[in-house]
Amino acid sequence: MAREHHPPLGWSVRSTVVPKPGGGVRRLTLLGPEDATVYAQAVRRATPAIERRLGPEVFANRAPGTGSLEPWRAARARWRRSAARLLQAGPSATMDVLQCYDSITPEAVGVALVRLGVPDRAGRQIVHVLHAFREAGVPGIPVGPEPSAVIANAVLAAVDETLRRRGLGFVRWVDDVVLAGRDARAVELGVRAIEATLAELGLESNPSKHHWFVDPEMAGAHILGPGAQAPSSIGILTGR
Repeated sequence: MAREHHPPLGWSVRSTVVPKPGGGVRRLTLLGPEDATVYAQAVRRATPAIERRLGPEVFANRAPGTGSLEPWRAARARWRRSAARLLQAGPSATMDVLQCYDSITPEAVGVALVRLGVPDRAGRQIVHVLHAFREAGVPGIPVGPEPSAVIANAVLAAVDETLRRRGLGFVRWVDDVVLAGRDARAVELGVRAIEATLAELGLESNPSKHHWFVDPEMAGAHILGPGAQAPSSIGILTGR
């Protein structure tokens, strides 16, 4: 009887580009059915443990219950309400991660999954899949497939923990963070703490996205303006 042949993991990986809403292009990873299924199944096993450790400050790409991503419109509406309340607390700042998905290595994912209490077998399977994708040319975690959004939240949970330890209020939408504190010094130290945490993860912040605010009204106009209603890249891809 002939043995069934399965192509190696990562064989179907290919890239394409799509326009960004604000200009420029975004590189997306496309997976064939077999690679997509293996990736989704691996991440699905880890999702409950990841979700248990994410706090209410995290709004994007949550996967409650079944493990499917929550529609972004409802999540974005909650984010806006929470951000509006947060900005009344005092001075605030915004920041995000430079080339976030491309910069998250399989090794960083493995460390994050252990920290979050993901079962060892499930974590090792995810890292194995990401290594195969890297060998196929994906620099970090693939941009586009839904499971990557769950993995990004797992890695960036370290930023959430840093801010909670410092007692700073914050909201996070993927890698976009808004934080506020009792005074400008507290916010400045919070930003530095985020940068130190990102460095430990092998990531760095994007200086062009650093914005500081003392006036809550000015902060609200910048952060909650029309551009704030745009979905994440994952939302665009999935039509959510």
